[in-house]
Amino acid sequence: MKFANKTGLIIITAALGFGACSQKKPPLLLPVLGERHVENSDTVYHTISKFSLLNQFGETVTEQTVKNKIYVANFFFATCQSICPEMSGNLVSVQKAFEKDDSLLILSHSVNPMHDTVAVLSAYA
Repeated sequence: MKFANKTGLIIITAALGFGACSQKKPPLLLPVLGERHVENSDTVYHTISKFSLLNQFGETVTEQTVKNKIYVANFFFATCQSICPEMSGNLVSVQKAFEKDDSLLILSHSVNPMHDTVAVLSAYA
């Protein structure tokens, strides 16, 4: 009888242990950073000011281009030999993953506009 009681206790303990492990964890929520205020009982978050930039095709990109879209913004320069090539490669992976989704844009901003002309940006792209 002692063996049966020990076996039963082990089975119950294991079942409780496995049951505790299978509990669902709450989803990870990302923090909302930046300034925000309430306007007419709605929360208004930081917004980007009007802007006008040229892309690698010589086309103008403005805040209207990204209106109602999700966009990834990064900063680089075409002669960068350190982190920029790796960062660009990672962005290519993001671009491929969302190539059929027109709600996502990638905006890469040159921090060296005197060198990074439309022709240089086109070659870099």
